[in-house]
Amino acid sequence: MRYHIIVFLLFYIPIFSQQDPSLWGSDPKKLKGAKIILNSEKSPDNSSNFYIDLPILKRYGSRYFNSKKKGTTLSFKANNSALLGKEYEILNVLKNKEIPEHPVLGSTYVFFINDPDFGDIFIEDIANYNSTFLVLGGVETPSENEIYCSDFYKSYDKFEKSNTTYTFIGPNRNISLLKISNQEKDYESYKLRLESYGLEPLVGKKGVKMIFDDGEILDYPDIDIDINVSVEYSGRYDYSAYVEIDRKLHEKLYNNLLTDYRLYIVDSGADGELLNKKYICLVDETYSLKE
Repeated sequence: MRYHIIVFLLFYIPIFSQQDPSLWGSDPKKLKGAKIILNSEKSPDNSSNFYIDLPILKRYGSRYFNSKKKGTTLSFKANNSALLGKEYEILNVLKNKEIPEHPVLGSTYVFFINDPDFGDIFIEDIANYNSTFLVLGGVETPSENEIYCSDFYKSYDKFEKSNTTYTFIGPNRNISLLKISNQEKDYESYKLRLESYGLEPLVGKKGVKMIFDDGEILDYPDIDIDINVSVEYSGRYDYSAYVEIDRKLHEKLYNNLLTDYRLYIVDSGADGELLNKKYICLVDETYSLKE
C-alpha cells in the first residue's frame, strides 16, 4: 500500500497595520523615529503642509514642496504626489513655539523627513489631527490610558472657590466634558458641553436631544441654547449648550456611544467612541493633567 503524504506549505505574508498619528496626539514628539507612509486618502488635500524649507518664515515666502527640487512659493501649486507610496522615518519633531520666528497659529508640529531624491522635507500638521501620514511602526504604540486619558486640564475659580477639570472631544473640540467640584460646599457635578453652528440667529431657543448607538434618544427640552457671532467665519453663528449629567445620561455615556446630537433644530455628529473613553477616564479618575 502506498501512502501519499500531502504537505501544505503555509506562506507567511506580513501585514503591517497603519495607525493614525492622532494616537500620539498627547505627545507627538514620541513619533521621532517612527516609520511612516503618506496618507494617500488625504493627498493632495494636504500638499500645502509639505515644505522644502523649515516653515519658520511662511509669511515671507517659504517654499512648498511640489514634487520638484526647487519647490514653489505658491501654496496652490504644492504637490506631494512624488512622495506617495514611499516609506520614511521621522528624523525630528518640533512644536511651532520651539521654532524661532514661526507664525504661531494653533498647536502645530513640524515633522522632519528626508527623501533620497528631494532632500529634506518638512511636514507641518495641526497636532496630528489632519492625518497627513500613517504610522507603520518603529515606535511604541501608546497605552489606552495614554491615548484617552492624558489631555485633561484643570482651572480654578477663586470667586466660587471651585475646581473644573475638563477635556475636549475631537479636532474641532465641539464636545467637552467637565467636572466641577467645591470641597467647602461638598459639591461635585459633571457636565457635557455640546457645540454646533449655523446661519440662523437662534435667539431664545431651547432643546437638546442626543441619540446613542442602541437607538435610544435622550431629550432635554428645557436647556437653553447659547448663541454667539462667530469670530472666525463671517455670517456664521456658534451654538452651545451645557447638559447636567444625571444618572440616566451617565449610564449612556459610560456604556454606550453617542452618535448624533441636536441643538434646537441643528444636528451634528459625534465621535462616540472617543467621548465614551474620555468620560470613563474622567469618572474613574484615571486621567492625567496636561500643562
